Amino acid sequence: MRCALPICFFFLLSTTVLAQSPWPASNDTIPANWSGHVFSPNFDFPTFPPAAEHLPWSGIDFRTDPEAYMKAVLSYVFEGMDKSNWDGKANTVRQWYHATWMHEGYNGREFIHGLTRERSSRSGDLGAGQTKCYQNWAVSITNPIGGYTYGQVRGNGLALPDARKSQFSPSTVFAKLLFTQAPAREVPFLSGAPEWEANINDPTDLFPANGSDPCPSNRAPRLPQKVRLLQFDIAVRHNVNESATGWVYRTFAYDGRTAGTDAWAKLKPIGLIWGNDPTLTDSAAASGVKPTQSIVLTNLGLGRPFGRGERMNGPADNPESACLSCHATGQYQSIARLIPRRTASENNVLCR
Repeated sequence: MRCALPICFFFLLSTTVLAQSPWPASNDTIPANWSGHVFSPNFDFPTFPPAAEHLPWSGIDFRTDPEAYMKAVLSYVFEGMDKSNWDGKANTVRQWYHATWMHEGYNGREFIHGLTRERSSRSGDLGAGQTKCYQNWAVSITNPIGGYTYGQVRGNGLALPDARKSQFSPSTVFAKLLFTQAPAREVPFLSGAPEWEANINDPTDLFPANGSDPCPSNRAPRLPQKVRLLQFDIAVRHNVNESATGWVYRTFAYDGRTAGTDAWAKLKPIGLIWGNDPTLTDSAAASGVKPTQSIVLTNLGLGRPFGRGERMNGPADNPESACLSCHATGQYQSIARLIPRRTASENNVLCR
């Protein structure tokens, strides 16, 4: 089953959900002697549509003033949030909710902060000093109106989720925090980044990836390790007449070279995307034609575009696609390709 764009953003639809049973919080068995933080997901979805909120980005045109728009959305996500662990239930302004069933599989949620494994960063992706492939892990949350839709899809007493109710309403917000195993000694702009402990795969257990660049295997045993904030993604549902897809995605990246002492204030806006530029071919992009449904503000000085044909994308993301394009082709189970082939013989490549 192909899934529609809204449901694909940080949301994995389960094959069988038993309404009378709680969803597992993680894919891990918590060690008996563990005394640190333990992820506690918020699955207490609203049963009624939440009251309308003041949205600080309303009235700001994301096309003409992208930085002000991105700053306003980021301030909304930060509001009332305990940034030490991003506990959605502890927010003092509004609740934030997690998608169910993200514990499933080898990339499923780990138990310390609820991170799921993302696409790894190959050597050189994050700068010339990056000498080998490193794991990336992420967790996402949604605001009350997004949580209401989750609850409607989940249903009450249904054996299967109801995908007919999966269209998110305008003002839905998703935020995703993406952390990397890459060290600051190899990626200097990560210096001083917020750090979490996460139960991720043993970095000494490698499998070949991209030919000669081995990455830690997602089948390797997991053990607690330090990860640091690399990327912060936010998606906002707009009215369909406001964007080509009804969504605007924006990406920030941590940049320790920014002045100041507040690490969370060092999230640099990379850009935003509201459409896929479906008529922009690879050959046109190579000849200098630019996307019209993306705005890219910086590449962090890494000397490469992050997205295909210079569409907006994050530094951790697959450069063969783009933020919105990759999520737009999401599906469960994964049957069709998520990104176009470069050559007829190219193997299937997933966004992560």
